[in-house]
Amino acid sequence: MVDGASAGAYDVLTVTAKTVRRGDVIDIGGRARRITDIRAVHGGRQLRLHTGELLVVDLDGEYTVTRGHSPDVRG
Repeated sequence: MVDGASAGAYDVLTVTAKTVRRGDVIDIGGRARRITDIRAVHGGRQLRLHTGELLVVDLDGEYTVTRGHSPDVRG
């Protein structure tokens, strides 16, 4: 976790591929996607989203996620 800001029932955090967790919610194209599984791949991590989509994130990148209770995301 690089940076964090409390937002009530959940926290908005900046994470890396090494610190992202299952259950985190990442915004992609204006849509919230919950991370359901994480696997190591060459040069990064593969995130499985609650929609079934896969996202590969770079080990050096920083990403903003929501961690905790978020009623806007189902799955």
